[in-house]
Amino acid sequence: MPRAALARLANYSVRRLLAGLGGGALVRFLNHYFPQLRLDVVEIDPLVVRVAREFFGTIAGPRTRVFIADGRDHLRQTAERYDLILLDAHLPPGERTDSTGHPLNLKAEAFYRSLHQRLRPGGGVLFNVIEGRDSDVYVAGIRAAFGAAEVFRPPSSGNAITVTAKMAKVYSPVMDLAMPMGRKPAAVISVPVSMGLAVIS
Repeated sequence: MPRAALARLANYSVRRLLAGLGGGALVRFLNHYFPQLRLDVVEIDPLVVRVAREFFGTIAGPRTRVFIADGRDHLRQTAERYDLILLDAHLPPGERTDSTGHPLNLKAEAFYRSLHQRLRPGGGVLFNVIEGRDSDVYVAGIRAAFGAAEVFRPPSSGNAITVTAKMAKVYSPVMDLAMPMGRKPAAVISVPVSMGLAVIS
């Protein structure tokens, strides 16, 4: 993720949401380099939050809120509207996931509707899709729910970064987060200049 692209995005400092904390590397990066960002993080597993805090130093701050909650419930219950939502939620493959570990309840139409409801007009969603047997079906479902999507596959990453928005057709700084510098996407996404960021886990 180019720092120059993040710097441009940081200028659009409204509310961002991240689903999936993990070790908290992204949260620490954003808090360190862009302390003006307002960031909500949602993580379903309190043990993950504890490990990230005690072993990696990932903590809440003046502009960073960490919620221990199901991402679906947070989207249904919060009054916030977000300019950018990042979905980076993965589990060990099992009955509640597809073959790669993407939670099935985060691939359902009802969840996509809740994303629409929590986005500001023109807001965007970035999905971190792990490549696997079910990834093409996952991306197709995202395209069907939002009407358009761009997919970027960083070399040797095993990820298909899928970016979509509430409106399409206009180039957005969100696209810079997932594509090499200087490359314009084939189909572009519209995101408002009030772009914010949100993470849910």
